[in-house]
Amino acid sequence: FRGLYMGVTPTLMGILPYAGLKFYVYQSLKHAYNRSKASSSGSGSSQKEAADQNDAVIAQKRLPIPIMLLFGGTAGLFAQTLTYPLDIVRRRMQVEGLSSLGIGPGAQTAASHASTDAATRPKHHTSLSIARTIVAEDGLRGLFRGLSVNYLKVVPSTAIGFTAYEHLKHYLDVVGNL
Repeated sequence: FRGLYMGVTPTLMGILPYAGLKFYVYQSLKHAYNRSKASSSGSGSSQKEAADQNDAVIAQKRLPIPIMLLFGGTAGLFAQTLTYPLDIVRRRMQVEGLSSLGIGPGAQTAASHASTDAATRPKHHTSLSIARTIVAEDGLRGLFRGLSVNYLKVVPSTAIGFTAYEHLKHYLDVVGNL
């Protein structure tokens, strides 16, 4: 039972940065897009007036669907890339926790350790020590192993999620920056 919660710390540490980065990147891309649209169709007004008008446009104007999908996917890709090492650490902690209990991969090794003294048993690790071990064994690439496959899930789901969010916001007549 304890092995199931071995990765809860890096999971919780990864949720906030992932969600924050995802929304920040999406909002930044929307701002840049709307600012470029406002400046390309400028009516000779000052840059300050254009910026103020742009903020109002961002809150009210809906982006085209392909742009929403592109910006949502890009936001997910960027956020996932930066927070993926925490997922690797979490998975490693969970697998080691389960195998030390005789469950899952490495369970045979853990069972043979159980018969020896406590000094040779797998030790309880912190997130930082797990990350250091991964870097020592596999280099920095070890913290990003499997990221490309994860993109196949994250990019489309984030793109669709932001597009659905924008449509629901428009349908419910919600005005706001996101």
